[in-house]
Amino acid sequence: LEDDILNLPIEQWKDFISNDFEKSIFLKYPQIKLIKEQLYAAGAVYASLSGSGSAVYGLFKKKTELSATFSKMFLWEGQLK
Repeated sequence: LEDDILNLPIEQWKDFISNDFEKSIFLKYPQIKLIKEQLYAAGAVYASLSGSGSAVYGLFKKKTELSATFSKMFLWEGQLK
């Protein structure tokens, strides 16, 4: 079943894939939830807390300018091929 989900279009992942840590982390640190929401608002097709919460990441279909939104945070941008 997991392989089937990963073969779905990335836009559908948010309906099937979740990080179990998000619920408790977001309750304690609502600013981290806000970061995820900002990634979606900026056009991310999928966004999530990584692992147990060392980072929040977003996947985008096209290059998106994020430096103004996240000016006070470490921002890494790259491209997967």
